[in-house]
Amino acid sequence: MKDRMEEAVRSKGPFSMPSLYSDLKDSVFSGPHLFSTGNGQDKVDFSSQYATITGALENGVGRYVLRSIIRCSFFIQLVEPPSGAATYAVRWSDRLDHHNDDPRKASFEDCLDIFRTLLNDLGQQIGDSDKRELLKLFSEENLVAYELPIDYIERRFKGEQIHSPDNVEWVWSQVPERTVRLRKRIYQEQHDHSDFFEGVRKKLKRKAHKTDRVNTGRYKTNREFRWEAHPNSVHFAKRTDCQEVEWVLINQLCYFKGFPSDFRSSLEEDNVISFHSISDPALDTFDDKVMRCPITLEPLSFEDIEEELSDTDQGSSAFHVGHMHPLKADEDNDKSGHTAENISWISDKGNEIQGQYSVDETRELFFSMMDRYKDTGAFD
Repeated sequence: MKDRMEEAVRSKGPFSMPSLYSDLKDSVFSGPHLFSTGNGQDKVDFSSQYATITGALENGVGRYVLRSIIRCSFFIQLVEPPSGAATYAVRWSDRLDHHNDDPRKASFEDCLDIFRTLLNDLGQQIGDSDKRELLKLFSEENLVAYELPIDYIERRFKGEQIHSPDNVEWVWSQVPERTVRLRKRIYQEQHDHSDFFEGVRKKLKRKAHKTDRVNTGRYKTNREFRWEAHPNSVHFAKRTDCQEVEWVLINQLCYFKGFPSDFRSSLEEDNVISFHSISDPALDTFDDKVMRCPITLEPLSFEDIEEELSDTDQGSSAFHVGHMHPLKADEDNDKSGHTAENISWISDKGNEIQGQYSVDETRELFFSMMDRYKDTGAFD
């Protein structure tokens, strides 16, 4: 098993999970098998979990779920410095020694334990029809490859191993559920605004779930999954944080000025969006339910962003996804990081004005400038 996984990432062509899964099926799920672990051989039997999971799920869903568990347990996408393409590696790869004591590195034995735990836990939960429905939704509406409601329990700093059997779990909470149900509503179901939301889908795949391209500093990034970035990087985020960021950004879009009111009303009636998901108190002081740039406070226009997303040749953007508090790896500051509480659509003018300041600092700068204008008589 270990040798086959290493061979899969060494091959000259692109990494192929379907091929690997087909190769592993007989050696992993058909009954007790000996697995080379580096410390000898262990006999492991995954056949009962395989039978339980595939028996409870439709063929395509079961296959998707098992492939995704393998992807999560054993593999990672790594960026080769300086900010090259993100390519697949096994978790025990020497490539993870680029930074000393990289917390993302895990032995094959630890990955096998993660795999075993996820299978066992799922086998115990698969009888729940709501959980089966959620897995089906993820198989149909995954925004990134092999996405499931699985996450790290905590973000671990300072070299403590993050990809560890005691730190990976199924997440059956509201966050992944409401995100994937909203996806189904706006992406899968046919409606008059399907083309617009297809553009949204492509934008949020990058902005919510993947890192920016960063060529400087210790931790280089280039469009890998945020939960697979180094946890000390400012671009790291847990998977559920990314899902909640996506949910909030879609919510905000639905309250842009001029967004079709009938469609928004139907989304509200289905309880998949809410204006109160927008966390900036300054935006809640207005009587109208309109999403505004957090810097200029001008209403953000649905007509403008719809036109922009439909023009694939457009080189610049009038709408950005910004962080209200600058990104920084500060575990003691709940306002920092790539989180739903720290994310917002922002106009290009607002983004340029904000720069490296937080929204609060930018507003304080505005107020102090206004006071000086008044004191000097320059403002009438």
